[in-house]
Amino acid sequence: RERWISWPTGSDGRRHCNVAPTGGGEGDIGGSIEHFAAFVIETHYRKGFNTGLRFLWKGRTFNITSVEVEDERRRIVVLNATEVAA
Repeated sequence: RERWISWPTGSDGRRHCNVAPTGGGEGDIGGSIEHFAAFVIETHYRKGFNTGLRFLWKGRTFNITSVEVEDERRRIVVLNATEVAA
């Protein structure tokens, strides 16, 4: 499915991408049970993607957990991300 994602302040705005859920789970984080959802995002390559960034999708905030460049030409980047909800 094609979607738009937005990057928070200090980034270059909206990006067209494919967003797909890959699973989820729960765990004990900081003494409380936290639920998380995992997603894979495919988008056009841009310099500067890293695990310190977040993105917004449908009013939800996601943390990037890994960045993978799909080809040597740097046309596509795959971002693995999680949304954590208490």
